[in-house]
Amino acid sequence: LRVAVQVGNAVGQTTSVSFKTRQAAPSAPTKLAVDSQTIGSRTATVTWKPPTHSNGELKKYRLFVREVTGDNGAVPTDGNLTVSRSVTVATLSSLSPASKYSVWVVAINIVVRTELISPVAGP
Repeated sequence: LRVAVQVGNAVGQTTSVSFKTRQAAPSAPTKLAVDSQTIGSRTATVTWKPPTHSNGELKKYRLFVREVTGDNGAVPTDGNLTVSRSVTVATLSSLSPASKYSVWVVAINIVVRTELISPVAGP
């Protein structure tokens, strides 16, 4: 930010100040998908793209995985898997055969995390 005072054609002395704004929540990761070629009876691979706006230094991603059962659907409560900021693929394991799952991914920076993005439901 630079401020200068101008009176007529004369410009007064200038002064400047530097500052850094605080971080804000990153935007949601995009293109969350489950590769149908990687779905096994107990495993599946999930991919995503980084958030469009990290709004600070991105630290990690947290994946939430829930089996969809009955009318209650899938509600994330705890992060099941955490991966570093450079990783945009994760293999889910210990899944139950012939079961339906929903997966959420959140981006986390030093201050805050994104809201949960819409889940991707498995077949």
